[in-house]
Amino acid sequence: MSGCTGCGVCVGECGFLKLYGSPRDIARSYDPDDPKKNVVCFECSLCGLCSAVCPTGVKPQALFLEMRREAVDRGFGSFREHRGLLGYERTGTSRRFSWYGLPEGCTTIFFPGCALPGTRPGVTVAVYERLKEVFPDLGLLFNAPKPSSGPVTYVNRLRLKSRFKRIVPAVTTRERTVPGGGSGMLRPLLFLGVMIAAIVLVRASGAGQYLEPERLRALFSGFGIVAPLVYIAIYTVAPTLMLPGLPLSMAGATVFGPVWGVVYTIIGATLGACAAFLIARYAARDWVERQLVGSRWNKLDSETAQNGWKAVAFTRLIPLFPFNLLNFAFGLTKISFPQYAVATFIFMLPGTIAFITFSSSLLGLLKGKVSREFFIGIVLIVAVSLIPRLAKWYRRI
Repeated sequence: MSGCTGCGVCVGECGFLKLYGSPRDIARSYDPDDPKKNVVCFECSLCGLCSAVCPTGVKPQALFLEMRREAVDRGFGSFREHRGLLGYERTGTSRRFSWYGLPEGCTTIFFPGCALPGTRPGVTVAVYERLKEVFPDLGLLFNAPKPSSGPVTYVNRLRLKSRFKRIVPAVTTRERTVPGGGSGMLRPLLFLGVMIAAIVLVRASGAGQYLEPERLRALFSGFGIVAPLVYIAIYTVAPTLMLPGLPLSMAGATVFGPVWGVVYTIIGATLGACAAFLIARYAARDWVERQLVGSRWNKLDSETAQNGWKAVAFTRLIPLFPFNLLNFAFGLTKISFPQYAVATFIFMLPGTIAFITFSSSLLGLLKGKVSREFFIGIVLIVAVSLIPRLAKWYRRI
């Protein structure tokens, strides 16, 4: 970036440069061995706007493209956000779904896509006939998505395919059957199926007698009045060891009930989150930085710097990040510990109340008994799950 004068013209036009500075600043601070510096370039869309407005003719997008290549070569360019697209690409280009036999002598294919045949079938035919004059051996490829993608356009595509079957010799048709990413109802249905299977299994095996709350409470009776402290201590240590808190929460709800289960769980969860925060900030900063490589963690850092406790509140209410890693990640940001601790306690509370209330009814549900806590828990869980939608709606206003 020797030609960049740092005039700032491009910065005023680009959200990426507004966040990270001029191309000269980015080039000077670039360290190929630093994972955080190495992945910043992936947030640039390489649109070329900076080059278009640069008075000295510098092309910063070329620099950011080379930084991307360097990051990939060093193993820093693999992000969780890209896994879905990469998986789709692997499936679509695999042998199973990408090999189609072409008619003999055919070397050129016309693929009109989905929108053109669905909305302008006449134009599609005209384009094909025009291309046929230039390429006499022209082949034709149609891709008809599911009817749910648009019933009218779907019918248009089917009619067009039937027409081309009559006028194009040696035509071969296949329907793509690649499974989609799954509907939003898949997980709830799986959860419901597991619950039904568990109820049937427990009742058929007679294991319900071992799941009585009294029996489970007896396991803690040896600790006497310090049983809640033991539970809180275990919950405090779990996040620092990257252990899941779900089984602990379910146990706490069963043993202590919906009221005290919430009290002890929110105390333990808050202390555990604070412990992970302090470890990341003062004891294991280098290790944590190596684990948190990626554009979304960099975005969390910048959002926290701008919004402080609001960033903590948002991520506690809307689970965009793995809970245990999130605790460590906030330790690397500039937020103060008191702000983090208070926001964590307050904004984890709604989800804790909903889950503990629901979990306190699970043993009865496994034995075929539906309690009041079950319905209250369902309502609360649904209410908490609507928070992301409400947040999106609020941002649009």
